[in-house]
Amino acid sequence: MENKIKNHDIMWFIGFCDAEGHFQCIKERINKDNTISIQYTFNLRLHSDDKLTIEFCKELLGNRGYIYSNLEKKKEISLIIASWKDLNWLINNIFIYDLLTKNQWHRYSRWKFGIIKNLKKFANLNEFTAFNQNEKLWLKENKLEIENLDLYDSWIIGFINGEGCFHINKKKNCLVFYIEQAEEEVLIYIRNRLNFSPKVSLRKRRKINRKDTYSLYISSKKDISNLVNFINRTDIVKLKGKKYEQYRDWYKFYLERYKT
Repeated sequence: MENKIKNHDIMWFIGFCDAEGHFQCIKERINKDNTISIQYTFNLRLHSDDKLTIEFCKELLGNRGYIYSNLEKKKEISLIIASWKDLNWLINNIFIYDLLTKNQWHRYSRWKFGIIKNLKKFANLNEFTAFNQNEKLWLKENKLEIENLDLYDSWIIGFINGEGCFHINKKKNCLVFYIEQAEEEVLIYIRNRLNFSPKVSLRKRRKINRKDTYSLYISSKKDISNLVNFINRTDIVKLKGKKYEQYRDWYKFYLERYKT
């Protein structure tokens, strides 16, 4: 019998998936009768130096799926879950709270609908394309459960684990934290929840094939202290893997800079 996963661990994982998760519903092959077979997978892909986070996620999920390393070409390490039984388990036991980013919620909703409706095959490519485009069929509104804001603090930690950057500016002898994301709303939520002073700012695309993004950037003593007090709380989940190591060095500098 498996141990019950704590809600705060689940919410950390959902926040991490909002940053790093991949919900894939793709054409696997065209069969001899011209029907389309569909492959559903869930995976997390990180840089190969963050093996500890991938291993933590696999353990959290009851050691489901397998870890794949692509070190020669992309220096990536992935956790891949593909079995029908395990995908259904994820839906029923992990994704019991909504993802908060619109793009991830969109991908997850289509993926989930296809799995629970057992849509493993379509009559032809046009039918599969129509399914992908029929948002009225599988897309519902996601929501933040206001009564569970303390629980969503672990979502913030998970999201920071995926998207946050802890930087030490030694020239200016100061600390910086920032997040860059395609969606403004989640950054506004984090800003308000942690009572940061700077507003979320728009960053125009820097390359032709890139979209506009939004960023949250803090460096003042007051904002940095708010973040430290938040991350160091004992009632929410801690940072994991490479991000924890990054934060540990950053926090050491914080103690030397502000606590002496």
